[in-house]
Amino acid sequence: MLNIFFHLISLTFTAIMLIYAVYYVTTSLNAYREIPKMPVSKAQKRIAVVLPARNEEAVVGKLIESLKGQDYPAELIDIIVVPNNCTDRTAQVAKECGARVLPCSVKVQSKGEVLKYAFDALLDSGEPHYDAFCVFDADNLVHPGFMKAMNDALSGGAQIAQGYRDSKNPADTWISGCHSIYYFSVNGFFNRARMALGWSAALNGTGFVVSRQYLEKHGFQTYTMTEDIEYTAQAVAESGERIIWVPDAITYDEHPLNFSESWIQRRRWTVGAIQCLQRYFKTLLRTGVKDSASCIDILILFGAPVMQIVSLIPVVFFFVNLFTMKLTVRSWFVFGVVAVLYGVASYLLTVVLAWLIVKSERKDPKNFVKAIATFGLFIASWLPIGIISLIKPNCMWTPIKHTRSLDLADVMRAGD
Repeated sequence: MLNIFFHLISLTFTAIMLIYAVYYVTTSLNAYREIPKMPVSKAQKRIAVVLPARNEEAVVGKLIESLKGQDYPAELIDIIVVPNNCTDRTAQVAKECGARVLPCSVKVQSKGEVLKYAFDALLDSGEPHYDAFCVFDADNLVHPGFMKAMNDALSGGAQIAQGYRDSKNPADTWISGCHSIYYFSVNGFFNRARMALGWSAALNGTGFVVSRQYLEKHGFQTYTMTEDIEYTAQAVAESGERIIWVPDAITYDEHPLNFSESWIQRRRWTVGAIQCLQRYFKTLLRTGVKDSASCIDILILFGAPVMQIVSLIPVVFFFVNLFTMKLTVRSWFVFGVVAVLYGVASYLLTVVLAWLIVKSERKDPKNFVKAIATFGLFIASWLPIGIISLIKPNCMWTPIKHTRSLDLADVMRAGD
């Protein structure tokens, strides 16, 4: 009787995982459909570029340089660096590079708090009218066509738009390569697929634009470790806004170089997703049931850490059930061989998946050999992060040092 009970539990959670997997496979396939293109518009939107920066003297100068090289009228772009909790020369370097510095005069502990301070200050200052506010991380580089693409999106009616998140240092280490592949999958199999479905894209931290009109009406107030996906939830569930994904607005992001930095960053993401699930579950579900597929989609996204644990339950009960059975030595041997073959096949599947992601984003797989080979380890390492984060759904915001001061031309050439 106990074996039957364990078996039923295992089947139930296996069915849940199967539904979850089918959902993402089905939605991801829409990445191969054509998506609507924004009509080309004349340069008309005045954009304030907001750069939160904490001890970023090594990289902020190259970002400002790339922003000054935009194929967009310079008089329509104001570059505003917002130093916070700095102990280095971030502010001085920003000034020397020609950016305006807006010191953060209040105590802040997260990027979301910095953005709220900056948006409020710029909206209330009575300074030149901005049509939109664009956010980058200080370690980024920006493609010359970014502002032009975002101007087209804003002119076409977008209130919130997310650009394409590319990689600044994909070949540095296997970790930076795996992070690059992960974001390629977000670009294609999530955001591009959502555009094809007519759903909302998701903000992912950098390279996004919010219109002045939207900010004046709804403000910017976040409470979790992940202000990007939280603001996404607020937009789709509370404001009924669809976030537009703009593939021609490209940002090159610096990814972690080692596993410890990657762990810190992904732990923060995971805790943030759990916090968002707790805070917005009812709102997303209620609005989603009424009329919004985007709300259900974002709710499922927030549930990813929980689903990681759910995936373990059938495995645990399978082994519990197995050890209650009286198996012969031959049976154990056969089982061991099958388990090893299954594990090898599963790992090879992640290799193929990583290769497909790289190819689908028109990148050269030769530049990602280590990352493709180790992508399975990267994905598997998310499981303990999920378990720890569910047990302890809070963590301190820990800065990750950025040191890769690269020229935009070199990064773009390496990506071709």
